[in-house]
Amino acid sequence: MEPLAALAEIARRAVMPMELGKALQDAVEIAAETLGVPHATVLELSPAGSDVRLRAGVGWEEGAIGHTVDPMTGGYIAFTLASAEPVIVDDLAAETRFVASPVLADLGVRASAAVRIPGTDDRPFGVVGMHRTEPRPFSDADVALMAGTATILTSVIARHRRAIDINDAVLQSLVVARYGLQQGRPEAMATLDEAIAQTRALVSEMLGEDAGAALPGDLRRRSAAAVTPPER
Repeated sequence: MEPLAALAEIARRAVMPMELGKALQDAVEIAAETLGVPHATVLELSPAGSDVRLRAGVGWEEGAIGHTVDPMTGGYIAFTLASAEPVIVDDLAAETRFVASPVLADLGVRASAAVRIPGTDDRPFGVVGMHRTEPRPFSDADVALMAGTATILTSVIARHRRAIDINDAVLQSLVVARYGLQQGRPEAMATLDEAIAQTRALVSEMLGEDAGAALPGDLRRRSAAAVTPPER
């Protein structure tokens, strides 16, 4: 598969509903197959920033997915997390910008490329990396595919985190309110009002401040009114 076609396939799958781990695995498998690399990784930075977790990968031992790795101060992962540009390594044994990864060295990796995956805030989500066991450099098209994959994964991660936010902020309140109404508890209406307020706040955050005063149905009517030509 050509890099552009691979990127299109990654993007196509990214909009499909699926668990985050599978979305990451699908993306890294397509990229690895396209680039013809035996080893590939998607690493997630922990909230504390003290370690990274292998969230998806190709060419690793069974059971490796989910394990944590020390990013090593001055190491390859830490260097990539701090870099806004892709990090290309033509010869891992001759690398002087950072301490080479002993894990990659044990795998016989010679050439490598890594790209930071932006997060939904100031913190990066992690790193996507492709690794070759022969000293064949990565082309501009290879790096563009990896950078595009990282961008798509940022969107996927943001969507999944938004779903978690909605569940935590709204859905649980609605479940509590429903139970309270069934039990005839007077405080259930207050819980329901709170859930409505939380929904409005989320809509406002997602669509702009002016949307905060409207419920979803009002938004559709407002959008329709915006495109209706004025009477003459």
